[in-house]
Amino acid sequence: MRRVVKARYQRRHKVTTNSNHKQPVFDNVVPWEFTTAEPDQAYVTDITYIWTQEGWLYLAVSIDLFSRRVVGWSMGSRMKAKLVTDALRMAIWQRQPSAGLIVHSDRGSQYASNVYRRLLQAYDLVGSMSRKRGLLGQRCRGELLRKLEERACAVAALPDPR
Repeated sequence: MRRVVKARYQRRHKVTTNSNHKQPVFDNVVPWEFTTAEPDQAYVTDITYIWTQEGWLYLAVSIDLFSRRVVGWSMGSRMKAKLVTDALRMAIWQRQPSAGLIVHSDRGSQYASNVYRRLLQAYDLVGSMSRKRGLLGQRCRGELLRKLEERACAVAALPDPR
């Protein structure tokens, strides 16, 4: 009889969205189908977290809705507006999108911050936000971030090779 051994891990939970703030929010302008006809028409942004031996590592990503590929990312030990602006700046630098690009996010304080809003305005990008407990982030971040989180947890469970 063949036995299958599966790794089990307990995922630590960390809240990444603080939508209880006084900053203005954008209307949701992303089509319900979550698709676009061409690249660089709409990006979806999100923050995830990974537990490491040194503490939480936060990862902000910008994903092109057309290709579902990461076009910009940033990592840091703190979940500040700089994390999301750096990810969006990388996407802008790499892809050179035209004015009118929709950048969709949740209602987190990082995405509602003045510095993030100024970045969108500087490049003539259109901000868009899900309603509270919206499904867009869950649907569009998809397998990419989930697999990254699972792999990071599996690696974190391995003993230190030293």
